[in-house]
Amino acid sequence: MPASILRMRHLGHATYADRIRRADRNLALCQAQIDDFAGQLAAHRADRHEVARALLALGRDCAAAERRQQATDTFELLRELFPGTPEWIHATDALARLVLANGYDKICLVLVEQLREAGADPVYCDWLAAQALAQLGDPHRAAELLHNVTEIVDTTGRRWDPRRLDEVSALIERLRVLAPAGRHRRD
Repeated sequence: MPASILRMRHLGHATYADRIRRADRNLALCQAQIDDFAGQLAAHRADRHEVARALLALGRDCAAAERRQQATDTFELLRELFPGTPEWIHATDALARLVLANGYDKICLVLVEQLREAGADPVYCDWLAAQALAQLGDPHRAAELLHNVTEIVDTTGRRWDPRRLDEVSALIERLRVLAPAGRHRRD
């Protein structure tokens, strides 16, 4: 069928309320799965990989539903129970972005270093660290880190909209021009 006759457009989460409603639904489904895994763990029948994946999904759904503390707790639990796994890397990435969005920039920098040590893409780590440094009042170091970032590809392989990089780069450049070299806020 020619595209001129039938055209479909996925609106995703058309409104904020739709996004929260969908996240709450997914959260309930993930929580039921986690509860089931808890019973299986007690009986030593649970697949550890499935549990790690379910915790990761639960943490993401909590974040999407704006239940930030529950998301943080879930990501931290996953990191504690499943070190060295791909899910650990994804949870650390999600946690770094969560704390960055909530102004915990120094914690973000610690998580970024953990991602680097675990083998995450250094360019993506630079992207996260640059944002934290800019928020900490050090746009000069932030600009240095962004210098080699040409695209954003997170730990799951998702490519971010290039406009996001352009916006952050422009903001950091404006901050760099306004801030005297060698001086930054210390929290």
